[in-house]
Parts: sequence; C-alpha cells; structure tokens
Amino acid sequence: MKKHYYAVAVALSLCSLTAMAAEDSRSPYAGLMGSYSFPDASRQLDDGIGGQLLFGFPMNNYLSTEITAFTTRADHNYDGGSDQLSGAGLDLNIKLAQGALTPFLLIGGGGHFDEVPGDNESSGYANAGGGLLWNLGGSRNTALRLEGRRIGVFNDAISPGHDRVYDTQVSLGAQFDLMAQPPPPPPPPPVAPVLDSDGDGVPDSRDACPGTPKGTAVDSKGCALPPPDSDGDGVTDAKDACPDTPRGLQVDLRGCAIKAQVLVLRDVNFEFDKATLTADAQTTLDQIAAGLRGQPTMEVRIEGHTDSVGSDVYNLRLSKARAQSVRSYLIQHGIADRRISSEGFGESKPVADNGTVEGRAMNRRVEFKVEKQ
Repeated sequence: MKKHYYAVAVALSLCSLTAMAAEDSRSPYAGLMGSYSFPDASRQLDDGIGGQLLFGFPMNNYLSTEITAFTTRADHNYDGGSDQLSGAGLDLNIKLAQGALTPFLLIGGGGHFDEVPGDNESSGYANAGGGLLWNLGGSRNTALRLEGRRIGVFNDAISPGHDRVYDTQVSLGAQFDLMAQPPPPPPPPPVAPVLDSDGDGVPDSRDACPGTPKGTAVDSKGCALPPPDSDGDGVTDAKDACPDTPRGLQVDLRGCAIKAQVLVLRDVNFEFDKATLTADAQTTLDQIAAGLRGQPTMEVRIEGHTDSVGSDVYNLRLSKARAQSVRSYLIQHGIADRRISSEGFGESKPVADNGTVEGRAMNRRVEFKVEKQ
C-alpha cells in the first residue's frame, strides 16, 4: 500500500505547479475521447474499449494542467466475465511546439479503481505519455487529439508476485475551448498619405506658401525664411565680406563698416574712479574684437570722455587711461596694435548738459571711430 503514496505525491506536485503558475489569458478547455486499452498480460484480460474525459487549465502557451477521468471494460481471456478499470487524476501537459500540428508530453498520476467480480480494488497510479493535436481553428480552438499513455497501477493484489501492473491506453477524440475566443478587432482605417506638393516639409493642409522652390528653408507655415544675417548689419551672410560687424556700425553693400563714423559704446563702463573695465564692458569688447577680426583692414580710434565733475587735469588723465584700457583689451584679444589708437579728451567734448544727472551720464562715454575702412 505504500505505493499509493507515490501516486498521491505526484498529484500534489502537479497541484503545486498549478498554484504557482501565473494566471493565463487562454481559455480552459475540455476533451472527450474514445479509448483502446492493452491491459498488463498478468491481468489475463483481452484488449478493452472505453472512454476518457478531461478538463485542461493553461498556465502559459506551453504548460497546462489536466484533470482526467477514464474507464475501460475488458473481457477475461479465461472465462466469460469482464473487469471495469477506471481512474481519475491530474496530468501536466507539456507542448513541444505551436502550430497546426502540436506535439505534447504527459506526466501525472491519481487514483485507480479495478472492479473485479467478487473483489474490487482501489490503488494509486502514475502515468506518462504523449500525443498530437491537429488544430482545426474556429472560435473554440477545436482540435483532434490523439494520445497514448503508459499507466503504472500500484497494487500488489492484482497479479500475484507483482507489486504493480502496467496498462497501455490509446485515445482519440476532440478537444475544444470552454470559452469562445473574441473576434479579432477590425483593422485600423488606412492612414491617408500626407501631401507635401512642394517638398518643403510642411503638409499642403498647413502650407501658407505653396510652390516653394526645392531646398528653400521655410518656417512652420511653409513660407521662405529670410536669408540669415548673423551680425544684423542688413547684408546677408552669403554676401557679407566682413562678418561680425559690431552692432550699430553703418556698412556698405559688402557688409563692411564705412569710414568716418562714430559708434558710442554705452555698455563699456569702468569701476568708480578707475580705468578698470567691468565684466559687462568686457563682454561688449569681445563682440568688437570679433568684428575687427572679420574686417582685417579696418583701423579705429578709441576716444575717452568724462563729465565735468572734478578738475580738467584729472578728467583728462582719467579719460586717456580709460581709452588706453579699451585699446589694451582689444590688443590682448588678437587685434594688431597698429590698427588701434586711443585718445582721451576729458570733459572738453560734452554731448549733453553737465548740469543734469542724465546729461553727465551721457558725457561719460567711450567712442569707437572708424579711421580706415
């Protein structure tokens, strides 16, 4: 009887696998098959005919657990009687592939009942086998199922001198899902092609300027962008012979600064009562240096001016020092010293009334004069 515990252990193991498996979206299924059995020779039975019913529960696309019940009636080969062999158990179904023909393996166990005239026997069993599904499709995933299994029945009372017998069973029938599969969703409507007749990257439905020539840069409305003018001097980069012209300077048709003009550098300031440039002043002069590098023939004069606060001598000296500070900064940033001169005029050339705060602020200035184009 200890062999019974082996079959029970197999069944419990399969139950544990079912409990640990993630819930699958596939439908449970059922199978109904006719069976032909070849009892163990020690049973002294002819081949038997019976049936099998199963319910399967997928764990994923390749593993399922199956509850199986079967019965077979076989005649004695020594008299006119017959035996009824039945069983119920739990199997693990392992699919080896997916497709129109799906091979699978079976392993499991359960309880077995032998109805023998004058003596009924119950015991445990373990079985192993395999089979093939021929998938027919449909909303129930119907398939023909052919399988064979070897059943080991652990009962030493069936055949004297043996503690188990081995029966072979072949079954054929149908398998189908218990829940119909929902129909596939309709295909999405075709996407209308996006028309862009002029090939500027803006669809015709949003193109405010159709017919743009190929290769033209356009804005979000499909209209041609103005040619780039990086230094903002009014001459496009493609035609600008003197790039990076300082803002505010007048230029000729080539984009080069014209001679005899004055640019007042309002942003070039100094520390109080000193000729030391502030950080903002240095940023402005960096832009001036870039412009001078882009126009290598241009020569300039830096002029310093003050308001009337303080003595004439003091203001003249301060203005010269500040003009020289600007010149030195530009030379340090790559401009040849022969191209830059400096001069200070103190308070002698006011451009506003020194009697007001605003006027004095305007008189404190650095001027950038173009001496040579």
